[in-house]
Amino acid sequence: MADTQTTSDEDFDDLDKPVFRKKRNPLALIIPVLLLLLLLGAGVLYFLWTQGQLPMLDPIMSKIEKTLKSQSISPEQRLVELPLGPMIFTLMQSQGRNYQLLVDIIVVTRGETNSVEIQTHTPLVRHIMNMHLREIRLDDLRERGNLDALRAEIKERLNAALDGIAEVEEVLFKEVNIQQ
Repeated sequence: MADTQTTSDEDFDDLDKPVFRKKRNPLALIIPVLLLLLLLGAGVLYFLWTQGQLPMLDPIMSKIEKTLKSQSISPEQRLVELPLGPMIFTLMQSQGRNYQLLVDIIVVTRGETNSVEIQTHTPLVRHIMNMHLREIRLDDLRERGNLDALRAEIKERLNAALDGIAEVEEVLFKEVNIQQ
């Protein structure tokens, strides 16, 4: 015999109740439509201006272009990043254990001429890094602020070695890892 479910009249009492729908805020639809219209209008104006159809915008656009050109930085004032790539050093022994230091260093200089000179002297730069970083102990890196002091020391040594050739603006550590 199959199971049959019976429904009582109480289940259908809810059908007489009015259904209320949540009223939507009219601004929820109006604001996105206005933003789309504004964006479309700006696109149409830009298209017409580039086609030469709106000569009245030329004085405004020329003022904007002059302002942007006057604020631009000359090529010799731009900062240039020169990545030296990852380097691995064995730190001086600390309590009988050897630790490896992996550093990825970026040298920052100002201008293309400085960057070209530093790139041509990359072996000297790497040698200075090697000589300085392999003298470091693990305890030297553990204290707060020692990485900043290390960056300043490397920058000072690089500028002393590259004296008259190029100037290093900053030495940045992209990555510093210590492992046993």
